[in-house]
Amino acid sequence: NEALWKRNHGKAYALLLKLILWSSDFVEADTLLANINPVLERILTGKNIKSQRLLLMILVRAAKHFSADRLEPLILRLTSTFQSSADSRCRELLYKLLMWIYDSNPSDGVVDSKHGSSMEGSGEAKSAIERMHNQVKGALLNGLMDKSPSIRNTLVEFWNDPKRLKPHPGERLYDCLRLLYHPDAEGKWVHYVAYFLLQRTKNSGDWNQPISSKPLANCHFDDYEINTMWDQSSSFVPLFSSQGTYAGTQSKPNARGSMRYISGAPSGQILATQAPIFRPTVRASLISMSDLDFVDHTRKEQKLNSSFMITTQPYKKARTAYDRSVPMGSYAAFEGKGGRKRQRDSSSVALMRQPSIGSSLGPGVMRRFKRKSSADIEREGIEIYKKKAHAERVFWGSRFAAPKPKKVRIYRKYRRGELPDICIPHRDILLPLLQLHVDPSIAKTLFVLCFESIYSSIDKEYPSSKAKKLKENIANALAYRLQEAQGDAAFVFCIHMACLRCPDICIAPEHAGRSALLSKTYHSGILLLEELLLNDEKNLTLKNAIEEEGGHPGGRGGKKRRAKVSLDARRNSEAEVWYQLAKLYRKLGSNDIALALYQKFCKQEYTSNAIRALLDFDYQKAAEEFDEALEHLEKDEPWGPGNEPTKRESDLWFDEWLDCLRHTIDWENLYRNVLVEIEQDTKLLWEWKDSSKAAGSKEDVKKAKRPREMKILIEAPAVEAAHESNFKKLLYLDHYVSSCMRVEGKQDELFAFFEESSKIDRQRQLIERRYTSELAFLHALKGNRARARFFLREYFLRFQRDWERLPNLDKGPRLIMLHKLQPLHEVQEYLDLTEKFQAHQIRLQKWQPDDLHSAGPAKFLRDAHMMISRWQKRFPATSDSVLVWEEVVVNRVWILEQVLQSALDAKVPESKRKALREEVEKTIVTSCRMAAVALGNQGNYAAATKNVERARKQKHLSASAKLGLDLTHFQILHKSSKSDESEAIVRKLWHNVEQLSKREKSSEDILSNDLKMFSSLHMLLGDILDDLGERVKSDPKRFSPHVSNRSAEDLFEEAQRHFVASTKRYEKVQDEIMSASSSAGSRPVSSDSKIANAGRIFMRYGRFCKRRFEECDGKGAKGSELRRGFVENVMMAIRCGVESALMYFPKVMELAKSDSRMRDRFAQRAREIPCWKFIRWNSQMLAGLGDKEAGELVAPILKNIARRYPHSLYYPFNISKRALRKRASENCPKSLRHIDDLQKFLNSKFIRTFIAALDMMAAPHAMAVWYSGIIASALGRGDKIAGESLFNEFKTKSLHHPILNTHVSKELNLWMKMFVKVLPKDMQSSKAFRKLTRYTFQQKFRKAKDEADKWLRKRQNRSIIDLSYYAPYLYEFERFTAGSPETLEVPGQYSGKEKPQPEKHVKIVSFDPKVLVMSSKQKPKRLTIHGDDERDYHFLVKSGEDLRLDQRIEQLFKVMNEIVAQDPVCASRGLRLGTYEVIPMTEGVGVLQWVDNSVPIRDALLSGLARKGHENPKGFLNEFMMEVYAGKMMRAIGLTADDAQSSWKSLRKARGTRITKAFEESVAQFPPDLLCSVVESLCISPEAYVLVRSRFAKSFSAISIGGYILGIGDRHLNNIMLRKTDGQLVAIDFGYSFGQGNMLAIPELVPFRMTNQFRNLLRPLDSDGLIAEDMTRMLRELRNHRDVLLSVLDVFVHEPLLEWEQEAAKQDVKKGDTSWYPKAKVKIARMKLEGEHPSTILLQEIKQHRSWRNDDFRKCYANLIKGVGTGRVRSKKGFRRCDTVREQVDYLVDLATDPEILGRVWIGWNAFV
Repeated sequence: NEALWKRNHGKAYALLLKLILWSSDFVEADTLLANINPVLERILTGKNIKSQRLLLMILVRAAKHFSADRLEPLILRLTSTFQSSADSRCRELLYKLLMWIYDSNPSDGVVDSKHGSSMEGSGEAKSAIERMHNQVKGALLNGLMDKSPSIRNTLVEFWNDPKRLKPHPGERLYDCLRLLYHPDAEGKWVHYVAYFLLQRTKNSGDWNQPISSKPLANCHFDDYEINTMWDQSSSFVPLFSSQGTYAGTQSKPNARGSMRYISGAPSGQILATQAPIFRPTVRASLISMSDLDFVDHTRKEQKLNSSFMITTQPYKKARTAYDRSVPMGSYAAFEGKGGRKRQRDSSSVALMRQPSIGSSLGPGVMRRFKRKSSADIEREGIEIYKKKAHAERVFWGSRFAAPKPKKVRIYRKYRRGELPDICIPHRDILLPLLQLHVDPSIAKTLFVLCFESIYSSIDKEYPSSKAKKLKENIANALAYRLQEAQGDAAFVFCIHMACLRCPDICIAPEHAGRSALLSKTYHSGILLLEELLLNDEKNLTLKNAIEEEGGHPGGRGGKKRRAKVSLDARRNSEAEVWYQLAKLYRKLGSNDIALALYQKFCKQEYTSNAIRALLDFDYQKAAEEFDEALEHLEKDEPWGPGNEPTKRESDLWFDEWLDCLRHTIDWENLYRNVLVEIEQDTKLLWEWKDSSKAAGSKEDVKKAKRPREMKILIEAPAVEAAHESNFKKLLYLDHYVSSCMRVEGKQDELFAFFEESSKIDRQRQLIERRYTSELAFLHALKGNRARARFFLREYFLRFQRDWERLPNLDKGPRLIMLHKLQPLHEVQEYLDLTEKFQAHQIRLQKWQPDDLHSAGPAKFLRDAHMMISRWQKRFPATSDSVLVWEEVVVNRVWILEQVLQSALDAKVPESKRKALREEVEKTIVTSCRMAAVALGNQGNYAAATKNVERARKQKHLSASAKLGLDLTHFQILHKSSKSDESEAIVRKLWHNVEQLSKREKSSEDILSNDLKMFSSLHMLLGDILDDLGERVKSDPKRFSPHVSNRSAEDLFEEAQRHFVASTKRYEKVQDEIMSASSSAGSRPVSSDSKIANAGRIFMRYGRFCKRRFEECDGKGAKGSELRRGFVENVMMAIRCGVESALMYFPKVMELAKSDSRMRDRFAQRAREIPCWKFIRWNSQMLAGLGDKEAGELVAPILKNIARRYPHSLYYPFNISKRALRKRASENCPKSLRHIDDLQKFLNSKFIRTFIAALDMMAAPHAMAVWYSGIIASALGRGDKIAGESLFNEFKTKSLHHPILNTHVSKELNLWMKMFVKVLPKDMQSSKAFRKLTRYTFQQKFRKAKDEADKWLRKRQNRSIIDLSYYAPYLYEFERFTAGSPETLEVPGQYSGKEKPQPEKHVKIVSFDPKVLVMSSKQKPKRLTIHGDDERDYHFLVKSGEDLRLDQRIEQLFKVMNEIVAQDPVCASRGLRLGTYEVIPMTEGVGVLQWVDNSVPIRDALLSGLARKGHENPKGFLNEFMMEVYAGKMMRAIGLTADDAQSSWKSLRKARGTRITKAFEESVAQFPPDLLCSVVESLCISPEAYVLVRSRFAKSFSAISIGGYILGIGDRHLNNIMLRKTDGQLVAIDFGYSFGQGNMLAIPELVPFRMTNQFRNLLRPLDSDGLIAEDMTRMLRELRNHRDVLLSVLDVFVHEPLLEWEQEAAKQDVKKGDTSWYPKAKVKIARMKLEGEHPSTILLQEIKQHRSWRNDDFRKCYANLIKGVGTGRVRSKKGFRRCDTVREQVDYLVDLATDPEILGRVWIGWNAFV
């Protein structure tokens, strides 16, 4: 009885338990429980391990007497107590009990052992058994990850029973999915299931077989970079040369790339890996010499550690070597009379040393032994340790059966390049993986690989009927696992990936979306939902094809009705998939994609308007649209026939409306609406429905499945309703908590709600898991510091766990997690502050010394001021969302109010408390203003305004703070009014001007002392007046009366007055700061903010001046004043460090040369700016050096650059100096002096020799073509002497170079000798040469060149050749430069974005002896430079081309990137063009930066074809192009495929319908998803795939728009590179730019490449729409800054390309004047940037084609460009200028995707791809 238990303690207590244990076999269950119950709680909650063990023994022995209803309440208590017990024996007994219960009480019916009757008929008993069985199962599954190995092994054996887990892999996979899942063990499911699946490989016949069945020499190898710096702590060893050595002695490759061999090895031999040195699962500390396989007989002086050797010498027969003596300096084993003996030496390099006794014991053991004074005791301890070590060696040796050392070692030698026959068995790979299943990432990978392998082999292992049934079972199990998922990321990820690899699965989209949202596995959820759509699309296409052929599976009866039901089901389920996809993309932050997906299932205009508002971050307008839609819905007004909103659309309205309320921080409205939805009863938030009991789930789900052709499961209505209701309740709970946290006075209500709800365990767990940060904050406000600390610790621990689980590429969830840290950290700082003060109060109460009374408040004030000062410098990023800002600001308001209250409680003196209150209010006002400015810049004006109102609620605001808040408020109002063109907004703006003018007059004292406030007021007035002036100018009659009848010019004048007032004040301050800093050497940090603010003001006024003088054409005195204002302010902004101001420098330079006053101001300001800032415009400044006015402006800057940074200017000057001298002699002889001065600074023989050596690497035919062009040009203009000089230079430079002497290219030398040999005699003499005309020269020159080319091709046909063959000087660069004080920098290190440090730049040490010859027409060569930073730099050397075109286009790309980066939306979308460095060195040679880790799109597609099973991908592509594509296109005009090469031009005569049909048929036959598979192959995870695919699409949009503006053509598949690291596209080869692609014999016409492969990349998403949206945003920004781009393009006019001059000379429009040609090109670019219709521009370009006079050509291409009669988008509204940017983009996309245009593009362009 209970009294007996109370009277006994200690041994008597245990004796009573033993007595019960002894009698448990024959005592009834009721009696046993009566004896245990009084002490049960005491034992479970106590810490007496012996009592707990006895209790468990009693239960184990007596379990057979208990019924299920008796056991059920005990199980929960036992598992919660003992599963986390520190005693392994208790856990072992617990699991023993649970295993017996699990086997004795199956869930499908059990026999009552007491009554001997079946309990199947008893519903109550059955439910008890099911509940108990479920609890036991969860505990047993959790035990699989127990920390005790013996327990784990026991449970593994238990679950491995064939009754539970079938031995066959397919059935075992199904059992793992069906049986081994429990919600409580979901977090461990992946680990033990991966183990169970992989464990069966031990029974495979391949377990001991080698991985490779063929010799390595016959295998295919991919390049893989191996890191040779092995971790010294690793117990694994590398496979090759350094095997068996420590990390410190491992070999490294030498300078020539060969391998260093281990010291002591035979000459030319390296180590092989015939047998592993370490067994992967054996601990390194247990390895002894007897366990290793390399202790064998070796010859003297050979330190070898492997049984096989590899040699690089010529092949010889294998030989054997017997040991004749023991090698010195190493261990060796040998047989003798005394048995096995060992020798020992002090050093061993090649072999792992046998550890000495001391070293093997470890430092801790040795220290313990050394403390003992007796040597005998130490010797005794050593002997004990040796026995233990021997026992462990015997155990591990017997377990792994390590082979004994051999007497004979076999050496093998291999031919050079031959590979060793390494035999690695599967077990050596699989055994470590079995032990690594505890790692989450490895476990996920193992499960996915095992699932894929097992699932794919089911059809081979089973008969068809059984295989089909097993696959259906697996699919159903996956579907139910997904439905029951609780949110563990690893589990949900594995189920998602398994579903992706299971094509027959039927998944409810609600389950896929819900599981992804709960677990934050957004990327895998996205892939799964997209796969559902793609499968449906494929099956629907197949079904339509069958119906078109007249057949339908299954006969005729009832087919119409069935098809109709299937179509309705497809529409409903597809809408659900789009809805779930949109939610996942919203979580990732891809709002553009999510909002585009909403339009897939939304019909109403309300939704479209709201979506457009959300894309512009106008949450207020979106909330109004959603509110109107909901009101329409509530009033039950008619929608029109067929226009009723779907349920998902109406749900979307309400959910998005609540979300908009959150983003507009309308918390009170959100709070009220949530209460309305839950009927004012917060208890309804917890009334969740059980989806498993919502309906007879199996039967209902089976009935609800769609026909087989649809792969999306339609849930049973009750199950779907249950999930939907639970999700809504969770959503309402989130909104309720967030609104209570923000609404003043509702925190107590929320606290009470949490306290009441936590009384139920399930609700408490959810609250503590989901709202940890809110609980911490509430307890901190309540003064419960201990509880607040507890929840903070819980949050940070969960943060660490979740952060480790999230993939590195999962940036969206990671940012969301990081945003929570700042407010919680500030709560922690507040707790630290209050705890310090509380500790002081306690000390004060104990001792009460006098000094503590005064020190306490002072210390509290000091700590409070320090905390507040930190907060004043710490704010979220301006791009962070409103919710991030709101949480930080609101928390600070509440916390700082508590700080003031604490100051009052601390009895701080009134004066100091007042100072603290002022600082607190200043912090609150600053935080609110920063939030308002950031949100206003984002376009969220409603939230910005509310933050201003929140700051105004402070009671003791100063006049300066009030004025600052007023200015912020007016700034927000002005920004919000820009899109409103109504008269009311004009009146409001004018009212704001009047109010600001009054503030200016009433706040003169404040403005005179506060420079920032003064400038903000005047700049705001200037902006508003400028805006009003533009409105009045657009419609004077409409708007002028609302601004007191002011004219536009009056408003502009007044605006300029305010701008000037602000800039004048800052100009004085800037001069003072600059002069002070120059004298002191540095400036204080506070002045940096002033300089930055001044730069922004100067730039704003400069843009105003620019726009105004462009509107008035810069005429008159006013125009001159505005031009001077622009030049002056932009130069001042550059001086202040404004990056965007530098983009306007070419325009400033152009304007400054026209006015003497501007030239003086320009020169003055240029002297004040560091010269390195102008480096990026070296080419533009050099182009202006030849002009009279511009030369005087840029000469000082160029000289300064040449003096300080000569390497940055040498190459541009070298390429321009010839043209500069010519222009200077014609226009300004004075500029020749500047050119000569620059020549003195830039006179480097070292660099000249380097350029000449690069010139030698030119392909002979490329150099010949280039020289032929310039010589023919000289002859064409009658300059016979220049032509002859160039011809002689061409002949002699490859025979005896004037700089390189005899170190010339062998290839060029051989070619030139043959060329001179076959050269006609009339070209040998000077007199005969001068008689040649341009035409005869070209004809004879071409004939001699062709013969020399043909002769050279027979001699050479290799892609990789020694550098000495092309450039002997570079090959021996180290020898030539040894001892020289001059160094040569690696090209391309001067960007102009930061101050160069030449002393830190990378210098050239040598060049790699091998070069790679590319297969393109010009045969460029990849050169590898070895830098002094021990890195390699790859460059492509191109000769025979003027690379200035590539350089300028890359420069324009970089300017475009800078423009786009200034727009927050474009920057957040990642719109950016891929760029690389281009360094032209002469007019005919230059280098380009090699784009590493990239491949041409063509090569990528060929790899995609190889993955699809094509053995010869290149042959397949060529065959498809010539047979299928060419055949169809030629048959459209009555020809055959054989005529394609010669008659492709004839396609212009074919009718458009035939071309379109033939092209579309060809595209349909080509694999549509090659590019998708290529992108997928670059990724190892769903996160990487979504990211890479997104970057691919964004970069595609960027290069398309950038290429269109610059007219870049010839975009075949080899001219677009794919960067394999991140999916970025990089455009290369700009030879056909500025519309030259339209001048080809077969014009391209397309503005950019947008063929089928690119359009299919984002499928099933709307690729065209999403890409067009990105194009629109980028083009809008470029059009807004077109003046910047056009000013950069002016360099083509000032310094035209050589090819352009030659082309202009051919057309000869203006006799002797070629400047019209570059001006025409720049004009076309201007038209594109001004929004001209693309067809109009294209027609203007095509009219310059040489075939335009041909009637067939003109008629075909004129109609084709206009799209006449085709109904294309571009022809619907005429050919006027585009009204919007989106309209222009739509026309461009229409041109790029027109099949009639694509069908007529040249066959080699591969338009069908």
